[in-house]
Amino acid sequence: MSDKKVDKKEEKEKICFLITPINSADSEIRKRVDQWMKFIYKPALEPEYKVVRADDISSPGFITDQIINYIINADLCIIDLTGMNSNVMYELAIRHLSDKQYIHIFEQGTKLPFDISNMRCIPYDQSNLKYPEDLLEEIKKNVGVINSDKYEQPQIIKEKIVLNKITDDPKKFVDLLLKHLRTLKTEDDYGDK
Repeated sequence: MSDKKVDKKEEKEKICFLITPINSADSEIRKRVDQWMKFIYKPALEPEYKVVRADDISSPGFITDQIINYIINADLCIIDLTGMNSNVMYELAIRHLSDKQYIHIFEQGTKLPFDISNMRCIPYDQSNLKYPEDLLEEIKKNVGVINSDKYEQPQIIKEKIVLNKITDDPKKFVDLLLKHLRTLKTEDDYGDK
């Protein structure tokens, strides 16, 4: 993908963008992510999806813009919550706002933040020697469900926030925020003072 639009070649194929910690080339994290790319992600997703990771993007341009373009426009994102990486959490929020399909993966035993703890995630257990095979099969199964006619994307944010509409009519945006704030429970509603 370029900064502004999808390349013609990629227009024909579905993209799965991996939101994952990457780290430096010699790190344990990079070794794991490289191995997962080869032995889990690509076998689970190809040929239906072209699997892309941030460090695969080689087009000239602004790195952050390119990554955000993939996060927003990819047909699917797999979000690896292993290690609760801050960049992953930031990118997860952007993907959730995009209202497009995603799959969460996390290491069993990880305490997920409250805001995402009620979302379905694929757990894996590194102490189980079959975990790569199990994870691959779970990803395939989840992709099958997502691609079925009966699947409905979870609505994380019920009202869509469109940034250009905010700047076009800020009063309507403020009115929308006030409407939502009125529906929120206050501390007093829970008996706290």
